[in-house]
Amino acid sequence: MHKPLIIYLDSSDISNLSDDTRRTRELVEIEKELFSLKDEGLIEFRFSHVHVIEAAPTEPLYVDLAHKRFSYIKKLCGYKCFVTPIKIIKMEALRLGATNESLIEILNDEGVWFPPLDMEDGFVDFASEFRQRIASEPDRKNRRIAERKFFEKNGNFTAFAKKTIKDAAPAFVEELCSKYPLRPENIERANKVFLETGSIKYLLNEAKKSLVDMESIGHWYAKQWDLLIPNSAYLREIGMNLKEQLVDFNRNLKSSNDNLKKLALKSIDTAKMAEENFSKLSQSLPLSIAQKIASDQKVELSQIPNWDLTPSLLSMTCTYVSLIKSIVQSGQKPRASDFGDVYHASFVPHVDFFRADGAIASAIAKAKMPLKTVIVPKLENLPEQIRLKLKNK
Repeated sequence: MHKPLIIYLDSSDISNLSDDTRRTRELVEIEKELFSLKDEGLIEFRFSHVHVIEAAPTEPLYVDLAHKRFSYIKKLCGYKCFVTPIKIIKMEALRLGATNESLIEILNDEGVWFPPLDMEDGFVDFASEFRQRIASEPDRKNRRIAERKFFEKNGNFTAFAKKTIKDAAPAFVEELCSKYPLRPENIERANKVFLETGSIKYLLNEAKKSLVDMESIGHWYAKQWDLLIPNSAYLREIGMNLKEQLVDFNRNLKSSNDNLKKLALKSIDTAKMAEENFSKLSQSLPLSIAQKIASDQKVELSQIPNWDLTPSLLSMTCTYVSLIKSIVQSGQKPRASDFGDVYHASFVPHVDFFRADGAIASAIAKAKMPLKTVIVPKLENLPEQIRLKLKNK
């Protein structure tokens, strides 16, 4: 039996399908056909870090809609996701400097869409803390007294130690709940183990598990919107940075054009120079990103980015250059939201069907990347294109 085809939906699809006010009869029919293909094991849907960030609310009044989007992601994909694009790009860049670098695990079936988290930072493991206090005593006599103060002969905590832990527990649990979407049952179970052992690790493990549950994340945002909204701005901030780069590029391009006009060169020469600038950007951008990552990791590159070793990096940068080329040529103003889609493009090499609306679908098509992925500009065409590919297989 063939492996199921991998489908990557656009964030707008998730928004439309999860919102009852947007579910037209046509959308419902499309959904029914897609889920039928999924139930047959012919296709599977996967979500990414970018989907999660874009599903998050931008204002308090959108929390309910965001919760519906998170729930729909779970309904659509379960725990099937991609590892974070940051990890993929980083590992690809490192492969350029180490021929023995292992292949990257792109797919994840446990719902681990988020970057590696240092959850233990700022938390205390009380068993270790008590041992350190004992070791800090100046002589053997005081160390023995301290030992008896915190530990029984069998190694269990004394009543004094348990009270110390119990007094501190609410603050630890409250802090953890403010950072991660822990459910009440998670908190109760983890808190019990914490009080018995003095170790925060079980509680941290429960926190990590909670991140894989999209419905938990919906409740999390509803509860902690003020705290979490800076995380939701992640892609918008990146979009603004890319927009600034585009402004600089436009400024340089305009300067070149003005100089050419002063030299009385024809418009065809101006267009040729602009094309050369875009071509140079296509080559320099992925290399500069790879060099920056390699430098941070103290690795020296031995190869330049290529489609065998760095497909996500090239897909992302090719899409970006193609996008800004279209924006420059059309005279339109770039939007920060356009550049969030550039990060979606990092998954194009790893899926069979990639849904993208408007400018991004056009940018990917114009980039003419050497990939077999089918780019689908309209959701209504997706079921037919899937069945056509299945028939050809």
